[in-house]
Amino acid sequence: MPSEKTLIISPTLGRLLFDAVLKVDHSMNVTVTQHPAQYGAAVADNAFLEPEQPSIDIGMSDVMTSLDTIAGASANRSVTAYEALRGIAQRREFITLVTRLRTYQNLLITSIPTGSSPRRSTPT
Repeated sequence: MPSEKTLIISPTLGRLLFDAVLKVDHSMNVTVTQHPAQYGAAVADNAFLEPEQPSIDIGMSDVMTSLDTIAGASANRSVTAYEALRGIAQRREFITLVTRLRTYQNLLITSIPTGSSPRRSTPT
């Protein structure tokens, strides 16, 4: 279950809090190298850790305009939040993502899908 402690820290915008953190995924993968041999099976003699890739699904609403979150008390809080995340991605600004399991330093936002159904925002 996502924690209320999930937030993004931006050097230019500060702490970004959201109305809802619907899902937080953590992905850690180890890749085993393989070298083909002339006869028989491939030989695996090394492994390396790939960069961790957290993903978050967030929600913003225009209903509760009195809360002090990423967009403040704006009537268009969802649009303001989208524009803030979009600006961070366009500037290729390194962020910190704080989750219940781990704090990730120096992440870049690589995807900000939007739509009527929940989708994934992927800082990596």
